[in-house]
Amino acid sequence: MTTAPGPCESGVPTLRVRDLSVCFAAGHRWVWANRDVSFDVLPGEIVALVGESGSGKTTVLNAIIGLLHGEPGAVSGAIELNGRSIWPDPRRYVRSFDKGHPVEIVKDTMGWDAAHRRLVKPVLGRQIGMVFQEPVYSLDPRMTIARQFEELLLRHAPETMQNGAGKLVHETLAMVELDSGEIAGKMPSQLSGGECQRVSLAMAVILRPSLLLCDEPTTAVDVEVRAQLHRLLERYAHEEGCGVLLVSHHWPEVRRLADRVVVMNRGQVVEWIGRDRLASAAVHDLHPITGIWRDGDMSLMVAGESSGNHHPRTNTACCPLAVTCGPASAQPREFAVRCSTGLVPKFEVRDDQRTRCWLFEKNPRGD
Repeated sequence: MTTAPGPCESGVPTLRVRDLSVCFAAGHRWVWANRDVSFDVLPGEIVALVGESGSGKTTVLNAIIGLLHGEPGAVSGAIELNGRSIWPDPRRYVRSFDKGHPVEIVKDTMGWDAAHRRLVKPVLGRQIGMVFQEPVYSLDPRMTIARQFEELLLRHAPETMQNGAGKLVHETLAMVELDSGEIAGKMPSQLSGGECQRVSLAMAVILRPSLLLCDEPTTAVDVEVRAQLHRLLERYAHEEGCGVLLVSHHWPEVRRLADRVVVMNRGQVVEWIGRDRLASAAVHDLHPITGIWRDGDMSLMVAGESSGNHHPRTNTACCPLAVTCGPASAQPREFAVRCSTGLVPKFEVRDDQRTRCWLFEKNPRGD
């Protein structure tokens, strides 16, 4: 079967995101979508990016594949695929420098976006595959399934068409448990939602990319198809050695699939944690936001104005729960002030858990 360019060098993450920050123009102010986001995805590993709606998960995916829209600004961000940068240095396009928040805002938005697309375009399809929440975003309703595979291969790997791509398409559809003889001549409208999503997955992996991005791929399917997609994702990651970044809302799905979990809230990563640790930890051993997401325990919140990733009154970068955190509200006032006056540092609680929360400062390894 035709493969993508060779695997990444030993010890190099498939995907490395470092200090990624993205903001958008909204009238006369900047709105932060991501702030200081960092994580790795290793070969053969499934990393879940989780959090409530609006926490910035999809913006991270869009930053990786070059689909940022509006007027983005970037702060000392870096994105690497198999050790190679796919994120332009924002310092070449700076408009202003705010010493209050070390922020570099893109001046030449079109120039920066063009540079981003130049870096990303050669690896899309071949080294990065994408599965969207709705198959409608990846399937053309006017083309048969066979024609859509042909268009994909002509765009990203024309060399595969020299001897015909029928065998490659047949093998890939078989891998996602579909019979090419039955569906190749059909239009997307003639397939079920589950079949369309499996076709989308097949199109994403046909060139054996080293990184697969999945934006809530099981949300729009029934329980049986969801279980089928879970098996396929596990097989592709663990047998093919592909790194998978899975955006999800659902703890049962994350518990089954993920090796590690990155918890986001209001644009920030608040916790990096192993799947088994997340499953077994008591709620007081987790960041309050992680506890809320895993258990739905709203007692961890107190009444107050939501802070976003900036304090609602001072507009300084802060913890997303700066004014609504139940555990912090029980601490002395001097403790809570720190939550409102800057990005919280990362504390290593255990080898498989790092947390952005001052509650873990005095006992950084949970002993």
